[in-house]
Amino acid sequence: MQNLRKQPPVNDSNCDRELLSLLLDAKLLVKCVSTPFYPRLVEHLLASPQQGRWDAEELARHLRAAGHEAEAGSLLLAARGTHRALRTFRTALGAAQRWL
Repeated sequence: MQNLRKQPPVNDSNCDRELLSLLLDAKLLVKCVSTPFYPRLVEHLLASPQQGRWDAEELARHLRAAGHEAEAGSLLLAARGTHRALRTFRTALGAAQRWL
C-alpha cells in the first residue's frame, strides 16, 4: 500500500472500474482509506451494486473495526441514500454507532 500513497492524483487514466472492482474484491477498502483511491472506491461501490458481491454494511464493519468510525458511518449513510447535505461528521459517527 505504500506505493498507492505516492500515486499522482487519481483520474480516469490511472483508475478504472476494473481496478476498483479488484480492490473491493480483495477486501482492500480499509487499507485504501488513506490513499487517493478511497473516494473512487466508495463511489464505485455505491454505483455498482451487485447482489452478493460487495456489501456496504460489511465493509463499514471492517472500517469501524480498523478505527475508521467516521468513514464507516459515512459509507452507511451514502449506501442508505442519505442526502449529501445531511452527511456530516457527527451524523456519520452516530450512524456507525447506531447501525453497526
